[in-house]
Amino acid sequence: MARGWSTKDVDLVVNLKEVQGLDPGLLHPVVVSALSKNIAAGQWRSVTLAASSAPKDHGGLPSGRSTVPRRCWHVWNTAANAMSFSLDFGDYAAGTPDLTDPPGMAMTKATVSARYAVDGEWVVLKGKPTNGKTGITMPTQYKGHAAALVAEPKFGGLPVCWGDDRILQINAGSATPGNRTTWASIGASRHLSLVAARLP
Repeated sequence: MARGWSTKDVDLVVNLKEVQGLDPGLLHPVVVSALSKNIAAGQWRSVTLAASSAPKDHGGLPSGRSTVPRRCWHVWNTAANAMSFSLDFGDYAAGTPDLTDPPGMAMTKATVSARYAVDGEWVVLKGKPTNGKTGITMPTQYKGHAAALVAEPKFGGLPVCWGDDRILQINAGSATPGNRTTWASIGASRHLSLVAARLP
């Protein structure tokens, strides 16, 4: 290496970035082949495959409940099972690598939505805007999202998850429904807790 470091002292991160729009039938074999051909067992201190598949926004989804595949998790599972070395997992939690701000017009039409990670997919609850003739207040919508998530068959099931606990509290009325920051934290907590529980 350029600085004279041994690769055995270096942690390698292979960052695929956004993979949500890619065909798994094409992506998975390419990733497995590239890793197999370019990385040998014991060559690096650790190897992490990172990717993102959380939606940047919910503009392309219909109102109500939708599911979005967690393709970053699927491609890592495929690659990890095919490698002769240990392959660590990395992603962008509930966010995406694209940190650009949406146009101002899009923000005026922003909906009150929530995303919740379960095995293999995201459950996305797309609400309505808070303004206009059909607008619904943010607290009312987030209270509804909490009730809908608690009713999900895959809700909970983790030994420790602050996000799940907060959803239960909001549903029970023992915590305020919160705001977008609150729900971003809830989504990240659930996602991180799920990944930690599912990693080997």
